[in-house]
Amino acid sequence: MNIELLWQFDGPVETQQKLFFQLDRAAAAYLRRTRQRPEVCHAHSDVAVRLGAEALGVEVVADPMVAPNALWVGRRSAVLP
Repeated sequence: MNIELLWQFDGPVETQQKLFFQLDRAAAAYLRRTRQRPEVCHAHSDVAVRLGAEALGVEVVADPMVAPNALWVGRRSAVLP
């Protein structure tokens, strides 16, 4: 069974530090649910640029279909290309 987690947060994130905090919270929630660390995070293009290609050990992929106030975390085998 493939499991992904959509993590939404309130409003825009002003600082890069707060954005990393949201990714850390999303990864922790995924870990609690699946007992595995996420490998990939799909984020809105503007957010992905601020996070970089890899953040907190998670590959970051720019995806215009993800809302600017959301992160979609999961495993490579579970996330669509």
